[in-house]
Amino acid sequence: MTAEPRDPVDEARTVARAVGLPERRAMLIRLARIEGQVRGVSRMIERDRPCSEVLQQVRAVRGALDAVACGLVARRIAVLASRADRERLRNEAGAMLAAMAPGSAPSASRHG
Repeated sequence: MTAEPRDPVDEARTVARAVGLPERRAMLIRLARIEGQVRGVSRMIERDRPCSEVLQQVRAVRGALDAVACGLVARRIAVLASRADRERLRNEAGAMLAAMAPGSAPSASRHG
């Protein structure tokens, strides 16, 4: 029996997923915390807390979301760099940076 040739892209994805699993778990934990923070902000508004206190918590939520976004970008860049796919890396890096820019609209495309 002859083994089928392996697709190097599939192999790279498998390795990236295996290596990225702890990072993914950490990111999901972080998102759960952010979700709790957002619920806390809602309760603050319901209880008519001072605007400055609410805004301080909103800033904390934004910072936490920015950290998640940076983690996603760093992980994607590492995967592309490990493949030595420079052209795709340049294209996706530009798209990711544009998506993170203040005032940018969410993109419908999804990269892995």
